[in-house]
Amino acid sequence: MSAARFAANALRLRHTELAGPDTAAWRVRLLGGFEIDDGRHRVTRLRSRAAMALLARVAMAPSRDHAREELAALLWPGADAATGRSRLRQTLSLLRAVLEPAGAPAVLHADRRVLRAVPGALWCDAAAFEQALQTRPDEALALYRGELLPGFFDEWLVDERQRLHALAERLREREGTLLRPVAPTAPAASAASAAPAAPTAHRYSAQRLPHYATRLIGADVQGARLLAQITEHRVVTVLGPGGCGKTRLAVEVAALACQAPRGAAAARFDSAVFTPLVAACTRSEVFDRLQMALRIEAAGPPLQQLQIALDGRTAVVVLDNAEQLGDDAVAAIAEANHDDIGLVWPREISPADVHVVIAGKADGPQIPAGEQLAADLEAAGLRVLLDDRYGPSPGVKFKDAELLGIPTIAIVGRGVADEENSTIEVKDRRSGDRQDIPLADVVTHLVATCRP
Repeated sequence: MSAARFAANALRLRHTELAGPDTAAWRVRLLGGFEIDDGRHRVTRLRSRAAMALLARVAMAPSRDHAREELAALLWPGADAATGRSRLRQTLSLLRAVLEPAGAPAVLHADRRVLRAVPGALWCDAAAFEQALQTRPDEALALYRGELLPGFFDEWLVDERQRLHALAERLREREGTLLRPVAPTAPAASAASAAPAAPTAHRYSAQRLPHYATRLIGADVQGARLLAQITEHRVVTVLGPGGCGKTRLAVEVAALACQAPRGAAAARFDSAVFTPLVAACTRSEVFDRLQMALRIEAAGPPLQQLQIALDGRTAVVVLDNAEQLGDDAVAAIAEANHDDIGLVWPREISPADVHVVIAGKADGPQIPAGEQLAADLEAAGLRVLLDDRYGPSPGVKFKDAELLGIPTIAIVGRGVADEENSTIEVKDRRSGDRQDIPLADVVTHLVATCRP
């Protein structure tokens, strides 16, 4: 088992500067309606809606290689592979006839596998809006003239429309908050009152998630599985090809998780937070997006402010377009949770609850005892990382376990050799405390430790 991996999203924007509207060969406007112009001609409609959707897909992520198979599946989801490829060739030819008339420079580059925009050839208001969100809010507000391609109901476009609309709403709310006068603070009566204030975080209800005009059809099984996963696990990754509806499914399930099940007194979660992370490629950018979503206004170390804001809450945090977090997210966790040996995972986000280490010879009783313990722990609902390697010495295994940093380490060693008084050594990774727990009681003990 390893730490959670984050899903790749088909509209990933690399952290590069977009072409400027004055230098691009074509300006593509998708917010509030469809319009393209090259400084001489202005076009508000193409002969094919598929050509308009194809241009939107490429222009919104101009630095990305768009696989032909992916584009065909998105634009013609009901067609077989051969038909989809044929229609894509025809649509691309039509689009090039408009964007690349005789004597004009190339705008689109296509080979047998992928389609991409020529660098600097396209400027898109939707992509510029997202890039301006954090540092140029006034420009971002001016760019958002309306919803993305109104009247188009392709599933991937509906998802993007709702996501961009949510970003614009949050930006307006944030700017309105910043413009409100701050009430005067009463003088401090003591040294204690001078301590920094805790950040204020709005408690999101499910209704603060992106809204969709239509019902989600045909995803009952996937939705039920995802709801069960987020109820049981702290980190869940939704994987799938671009445009298949991952964002929509996650939003619908997050909303459902904030509703009380039939016959239950309370909902599983008290709030849901939707955090779009398109183009957030650094740790500081990710923290900025999370602070905006949670409405954290206090100053201080970002990770500390997030921990304070989420303390005591049972929130579903939807991180959309999170594939670029990877190493940087782990680095942020390691920075706040480590000792001289290595990483110490917080139990809330640890990739496993218990690290079972088998320390014994290949023909000894430790291997069957360790495998049985791992099976019993998993049956009890715990996530288990089992080290059953034969080659490394026990000392190497112990060091590896400490380096990996799973909160609880269960060592199946010499203690199980005594059949009448078999024990398992249980170590708390953070404190270093060790206990010898009778084999018959170890599952109950570990469940109580990991699920207090």
